[in-house]
Amino acid sequence: MAEKPSLTGEELKNFIDSLEDTQLAVPDELTQYALRRTGHECVDTRTVRLVSLAAQRFIASLLDEAINVHKRRKLAPASQLKADGHNVRDKRAVLTTEELVEALKECGVNAKVAPYYADQPKPVSGSA
Repeated sequence: MAEKPSLTGEELKNFIDSLEDTQLAVPDELTQYALRRTGHECVDTRTVRLVSLAAQRFIASLLDEAINVHKRRKLAPASQLKADGHNVRDKRAVLTTEELVEALKECGVNAKVAPYYADQPKPVSGSA
């Protein structure tokens, strides 16, 4: 098994200091709100940015996995896609809630589709 590269104290300090100048996709306010909701009051901007960076990395990994799920679904036979209610001729890449839930499961997050979303499969009529 390969050894994980480790940072020296100086490298880690430089990395954390560089977070102050970095603009991340997850705003500081959102991260602070999430931290407060979980009982963590954090006033250090660098720590908030480090949490934001971790959240951004998780979101990027999740979206990458959702794209892979979408690509695997598109490779299914046309008859199966039609049976699942998908338009075979539609070539657009549209992220559905079903694909996002599957990607979340693969990332270790248990999520369920709410019953009122439009892209949820319709129940088969006649079964009561």
